[in-house]
Amino acid sequence: MPRFSEIDPARFRIGDIVQVQITIATVPVQNNKYKMIAQLRCLALLDGTFTDVSFHPDQYDTELIPKK
Repeated sequence: MPRFSEIDPARFRIGDIVQVQITIATVPVQNNKYKMIAQLRCLALLDGTFTDVSFHPDQYDTELIPKK
């Protein structure tokens, strides 16, 4: 059984393996129309070992990255 604890959202990085739980609902707006909304319920860090090896542009020489 996984154990959950609260952490600072800044700890999540590119390359982390996460589990996301959301609730999708429709709410009435005007003129018999509805709006679909998604509410984040849980964001769990499953594995952070790939964070250090993931691609990030700041890790490479800026001259190798084409300028826009």
